[in-house]
Amino acid sequence: MDRYNFCTLIVLILFAISCSGNQETAVNYEELEAQVREAEDKWLSAQFRGDTGTLKRFEEEDCIVVTKTRIVEHIRGKYQIIDSLVAANKLRTQQASFKNETNVRFHGHDVAITYGICRMSIPEEETHEQFYSNVWLKRDGGWKIVLANYREKENN
Repeated sequence: MDRYNFCTLIVLILFAISCSGNQETAVNYEELEAQVREAEDKWLSAQFRGDTGTLKRFEEEDCIVVTKTRIVEHIRGKYQIIDSLVAANKLRTQQASFKNETNVRFHGHDVAITYGICRMSIPEEETHEQFYSNVWLKRDGGWKIVLANYREKENN
């Protein structure tokens, strides 16, 4: 694991711990994990389809994305770009299929970290693989993504 990935993982863990409170109530983590997995699948599918309505439901307004170029990007303005690509029929991922290998870790009952590999197949292109880690917060009864970190898997 290179230094950047190690630092990113530490930041994610510290952020999640700082956001979670001391909750003494019994929590059904299997049910919470199912909710987080469903939210992540819907969020990812919405990205591929260019469904900005769904993206807005799952992304916190101040959500940030860390890309493979290691640049932190705020998502403001992203929806207009996606809408214009969809309108011009230029969103190449609309025909993509994907498969996630997702792991979920909880910090309290309202903070989840998901991480794993996403394999995306686009017709007439090679399959893309990305490593990812996301931080989800439970807000108003639903899960919202606040931090997404991803980068392409390098072929050796």
